[in-house]
Order: sequence, then C-alpha cells, then structure tokens
Amino acid sequence: MNNIDLLIFCFVTSFYLLLIIFLAIGVKKLKVFIGFKTHQQNSFSIIIPFRNEAQNLNALLESLRKIQYSQEQFEIIFVNDSSTDNSVNIVEDFIIQNSAFQIKILHNNLKALSPKKEALEKSIKIAKYEWIVTTDADCVVPNLWLKTLNEFIELSNCDMIVAPVVFTTNHTFLQDFQQLDFLSLMGATQGGFAVGYPFLCNGANLCYRKSVFNDVDGFEGNKKMASGDDIFLMEKFLTRNKNSIKYLKSYNAIVKSQPQKSIKEFINQRIRWASKTTAYKNNSGKIVGVIVLSMNFLLFISFIFLYLKWISLVEILLFWILKIVVDYFLLLMISQFYQTKIAIKKYLIFSLIYPFYTVIIGLLSFSKKYEWKGRKY
Repeated sequence: MNNIDLLIFCFVTSFYLLLIIFLAIGVKKLKVFIGFKTHQQNSFSIIIPFRNEAQNLNALLESLRKIQYSQEQFEIIFVNDSSTDNSVNIVEDFIIQNSAFQIKILHNNLKALSPKKEALEKSIKIAKYEWIVTTDADCVVPNLWLKTLNEFIELSNCDMIVAPVVFTTNHTFLQDFQQLDFLSLMGATQGGFAVGYPFLCNGANLCYRKSVFNDVDGFEGNKKMASGDDIFLMEKFLTRNKNSIKYLKSYNAIVKSQPQKSIKEFINQRIRWASKTTAYKNNSGKIVGVIVLSMNFLLFISFIFLYLKWISLVEILLFWILKIVVDYFLLLMISQFYQTKIAIKKYLIFSLIYPFYTVIIGLLSFSKKYEWKGRKY
C-alpha cells in the first residue's frame, strides 16, 4: 500500500474506532430507569397506523388489552391505510369485545404521498390527550408501558421521549442478521443520547406532547418523503429545545417488533430507512452516517486493492479485525440491556457480510425507489 492509501485507511479507521468506542461508553453510562410509585397523572393517545397486518394484529391487540393503566386515561386510535386483507375486521372485533376501552378506527387518504405521516397527523388532530404515543401494528407493547412513561414524565422535564425497540427472532440466518443490525442502531441511539448528541429514534416507541407537535408544525416540510415520521419530527423538537428530548432506558418500556420475513422485504425496508438520510438536518446524524459509510466502503473496496496489489493481506486483516472487535464492544454493551446473547460464530459471519450490505443499501438508497406494503415509492 502506498503512503496516501495507508493514510486514508488509517484516518477513516481511527475516526470509526473513536466513534464506536464513544457510543459504547455512552450505552454503558446511560442508567436504566427503575421508576417509582406515582399517581397516574398523565393521559395518553396511542396511535397505530396499519396496512395489511392481519398476521400481526392479534399479538399487538392482546398486548394492548393487558396494559396496566386506567382505561379512563388512555385511548387507542387505529388508522387503516387501505388494507386489503382482514385487518379492519380484526380491529373492529377487538373494539366490540373490549367496549371498556376508548378505541377509534380511522381511514387514510388513498392518495397520500406519505401515508404514515398523514395517518399520524389525522389522528393527532382528534386525539383527546396531551401525550401522543406511537407504535407499529407489527409490534407487541409491554404491560407497564404507559405506567413507565408516566413515571418518566413526572421525573424529567421533557417534550419527547425516545424509548427502546428490539426485533424478535426465530433464529433463522436472516432474522438473526436483522436483529444484530437493529441492535447496532439501538446502540447508536442510546449512545447518542448519553453523550448529548441524539440523532436517532424509532416511531415504534415514541412519545411526545401534542401541543409541541403543533408548535413545530408537525410533519410540515417532510410530507413529500414517505418515511421519516420519527427522525424528522425529532429534529424539529431538537431545534426547538434540545434539552427537552430524553431517552427512556427501561426494561418495562421495551417494544418488540417483527423482523422482515424475506430478503426482498428486508432490503426494501433498509432502502426505505436509508433513503431519508440525505435529508437529515441534524449534523450529528450526518457525521455519524459519513463515518460509518466511509469505513464500510473502504472495507468493501479493500479486496479490489488486494487484487491490484495496492494493499497486503496483512493490512486488510488488520483493518477488518479492528472493526469487528470494536463493533462487538458496542453490541455487547447494548445486548446486555436487551438481555440478548450474541452467538460469536454468527457474529463473525455477519461482520464479513455487513460492509457489503451497507454499501449496496447505501447505493440503492440514492435512487429513493423502493417497494413497501405493496406500494412503489
């Protein structure tokens, strides 16, 4: 390897190692919220958009039924996004069987550019309560979810709460890969909050004040982009008051989500997520994205360099090993909170795949074309 190539590899690797170590220390530093006994002072409007989720809705509905919170202090608003399966009937049956709950079902506009944002906006307009809570139809929520949110609100002066999400897995290769990939995102989320530079959140477990949502004009300015109902909204809250957004690290607040069932669905989901990164306004998110993509790109092209004899096998191994070790450090920190074991053999295989996967998804995302829930964007 010539001096310039070596300098570039060392420069990018050094920044990447520092970033991941920084985030891992943040994850370790962020304390778990235990909670305390307090009155149920806050009321919540839970909003759940859905489209063709007949396979997942029963598990979600059962978890909602088990929520331990006064039924007079929360409502559930479902928004049907043009489902063609049995989803609406499942929700309607649940409403009939659970008449003590405050439940509504709305229907979305067929021609919405961003169906999920429209669903949330429509629901927020009619929401009875100040605190909006969002989750997805393929999730399962914990029974102490609202109780924990209430306690955290009482303890912290916040306008938005970002809370943990984890993928379940049946331990197939694809689902384990998704879980590990998602754990890295959750690690980056927690680490960013811990060091004072939040840049990620997930709409599957998000809570915010309705009044502040209205103050920042909700999703205005982002409606042409199909995804990003969570990140772009968090950026608006950050601009308004950085200190008003808190991360709730609690075992009683973990929402469990379903991984994608096929490689095609998985790739489309990741393209959907990646396609919004170029529109980020948060500099922290942009910097992290550039560093991570640069590191993976260098490893991606390292084999081309090896073929051209611009780099030695020993040098390639050194850079790969450094990344694999430091990534494991972050994943180990976050997996302890989620009580998830990382199988070393699978991790090593995933680590070899990851740079290629990241670069390919990154390149595909520039076209901003993908298929999601039977629609092409």
